[in-house]
Formats: sequence, C-alpha cells, structure tokens
Amino acid sequence: GYLDEQFKQVQMLQDANTPGFMADLITLYCQDSERILAEISQA
Repeated sequence: GYLDEQFKQVQMLQDANTPGFMADLITLYCQDSERILAEISQA
C-alpha cells in the first residue's frame, strides 16, 4: 500500500554511514507524536 512505498523511500536514505538512521527516525517520530498529542489534549 501507500505506507509501504513511503517506508521503502525512507529506507533508501539509510546507508552504511548511518546504520541507526531508521531507529533514530522512528524515535523522533514517536517523541514528536507524544508532544503533539499532549498539546492537543490541553487545547
């Protein structure tokens, strides 16, 4: 589906010089999601 294609494109950004790229990206996404949801809850 659509997300599979998006994930493949992001995976292509990772190379041997950045082995933790995907883990870092997912961590940042989760942290931002938590912050955004908290802000929405307070509104």
